[in-house]
Amino acid sequence: MYSFNKLKGDINLKWFFLIYFVFLLSFTLYQTRISYFNIKLTLIPFLALFLIGCLILFISNKDVPLYKVAFIIILIFGLISVFLTPIVTVCDETEHFWRSELTSNGELFPSYVDIPNSNKTSYESKGYLTIASMSPLYKITGDTIYNSSWANEKINYSSAYVSSAFCQNPFYGYIPQAIGINIAKGLNLNNIWMLWFGRIFNLLMFSLIASYAIKKAPIFKIPLLICSCMALTIYQAASLSIDSSVNALAILSIGYFLYMYKAKEKTLSYKNIGIFLIISLLCGFTKVTYMGLALLIFLVPKNNFKTEKVRYSRIIGFLSILIIDLLWTKLFATKQLLNSWRGTYFLKNNVNALSQLVFMWHHPIQSFNIIFNIENVWNVISGFFSFGNLPPYTSTFLVISFLIFYVAICFLYPSEIKINRKFRIGIFLIGFLIFFGTYFVQYLTWCNVGYPKVVGVFGRYFIPLIALGPMIFNINMNKKISKNLNLLVICFVICFISSMLLLTFINFY
Repeated sequence: MYSFNKLKGDINLKWFFLIYFVFLLSFTLYQTRISYFNIKLTLIPFLALFLIGCLILFISNKDVPLYKVAFIIILIFGLISVFLTPIVTVCDETEHFWRSELTSNGELFPSYVDIPNSNKTSYESKGYLTIASMSPLYKITGDTIYNSSWANEKINYSSAYVSSAFCQNPFYGYIPQAIGINIAKGLNLNNIWMLWFGRIFNLLMFSLIASYAIKKAPIFKIPLLICSCMALTIYQAASLSIDSSVNALAILSIGYFLYMYKAKEKTLSYKNIGIFLIISLLCGFTKVTYMGLALLIFLVPKNNFKTEKVRYSRIIGFLSILIIDLLWTKLFATKQLLNSWRGTYFLKNNVNALSQLVFMWHHPIQSFNIIFNIENVWNVISGFFSFGNLPPYTSTFLVISFLIFYVAICFLYPSEIKINRKFRIGIFLIGFLIFFGTYFVQYLTWCNVGYPKVVGVFGRYFIPLIALGPMIFNINMNKKISKNLNLLVICFVICFISSMLLLTFINFY
């Protein structure tokens, strides 16, 4: 039986339902001003998303733990994205599909082989042996199941070669996708199910790790939830992209750090340090600049460690994984990167890391302006709502509204702890290192020597940094967090995800 107070709480949900409805309506009306689409047809997904969002808000109001709310949001909206997002439309999803299929055959380190009867030279004369179903992907990018013959064809196991397969990435970033692809193969389904099952298992992996990270973190759960449930985060998780693993491991690194930060005095052992550093190393293998998160170990209060010997071991541990990651990058990842169309691109466009460093040494002011450019920051912010392959689709409405929402969270959401200056400065410096370090690495490894700007950097590279903002800028030391405030945050999170799904529908259906 409901008590009066419970009934009153449910009635108060109408205000959150209203906010949700007004946001979706405002977004839809805005889009009608800048693009033409079938408004009547769009009404169907509009109402469906509204009802699903209201159901999640209803569940969230029942004192369900935040990590379970995050899991529900990621899984439900992620599954919609799995089936709604057209064929290999997510950025670089074609190549991730190729690598996932190779992994499904047990090729953890795929062989770069000569293509028979090729009339090309150098890197273009080699490739990776896969199945014929993988060949048409570039041609059908952006197709839906309604206009693609490939989607409804049986899997073709004949031999075929593809030009690249992201072999610089670690194999474990493709195991969930490979499991899904093998299920589709084992059930003798059509081509499209390789894509869909691969996406589903990638999404499931992300939802489990991200929700566990939120559960593990005793503080700053809401920033982790916002980061895990961002529209772009779910969009990437519901694809075949390794970005799902990058984001999951980075969020887990932050969550485990917060667990160590709030641990009782004299409780952290070698085991805790080892777990954190292994997570950081696995994350660093997926994206080298996220090795910077390993520096969080030095922000853990020294009294939390069992002994002084344990505390000093984190220095040796950090240096060890840093060396391992650098060796991985230098001896393996960089060489594998060349084993693709990128090798030819680098040769034709004079991409050379050593020559770029020489240029930067002789032009320090120009190089500083190239890396530390305010335009780079804005490109990332706007990139948080940039979806799809080239050309991407986006919405200025979502960019601006999310920026307002995020700034408010950073400064005004109550902090469960008193944040000292050392903690703020440390988090800021680590975020700064990862952010501009990514631009620096990209400039060395992707841009022509002396090129006047950094190209090839996308907002999706920085999703995990979203969780750090409230730890740096928070000014509200009121430790009391109301249930309605958390519900309001969840409401806006759902608003952004639903709008992203509507944007996908508007662009492709």
